[in-house]
Amino acid sequence: MTTENLTVERELYEKEKDRLLAEGNGGKFVVIGKGQIVGVWDTYADALKVAYQQFGVDTRFLVKRIEGIEEVQFFSRDITACQV
Repeated sequence: MTTENLTVERELYEKEKDRLLAEGNGGKFVVIGKGQIVGVWDTYADALKVAYQQFGVDTRFLVKRIEGIEEVQFFSRDITACQV
C-alpha cells in the first residue's frame, strides 16, 4: 500500500484537524476509513486495534496522531528493504 492510497483519508484529516484540536483531542489518535472519522483514542495501540476490528486487513485506513504542528520525520536513504 502506498501513501497515494491514503489521499482521501489524509484530506479528511486536514479538513477536520482544527475541529479535532478544538475539541481537546491534541495528542490523541484518530481513525479514518471509508471516508469517515471512526473515532478518537488515547493511544495508538487502542486506535489500531479498533481500526483492524472495523476494517480488517484488506481495507485501507489511517491511524493518525492529532497534532497542531506536524513533527518532521527524517529517514535515511540507506535503509535496506525488509526481507520477508
